[in-house]
Amino acid sequence: RHSVRWQAATGFEAVAIPPSGLRMVVFDDAGAKGRALGKLSVSLVGRNSGVPDTYDMSAGDLAGLMAQWRERAVSRR
Repeated sequence: RHSVRWQAATGFEAVAIPPSGLRMVVFDDAGAKGRALGKLSVSLVGRNSGVPDTYDMSAGDLAGLMAQWRERAVSRR
């Protein structure tokens, strides 16, 4: 398990992962900048972190929902 604080997560989007074309939600995790796996991820999909499951939602719907949750969480400060 790995968790990321909403304040550290930005840029949620759905992308197709090469070469399979599988769609998943990716985002930038401020805590993962500079890490080797994060650099590889950026080179493949443009973001340094991803969500391993779409929880029976489309990747696009989940990315939108996560962006809304993040906005709500950081605006409460």
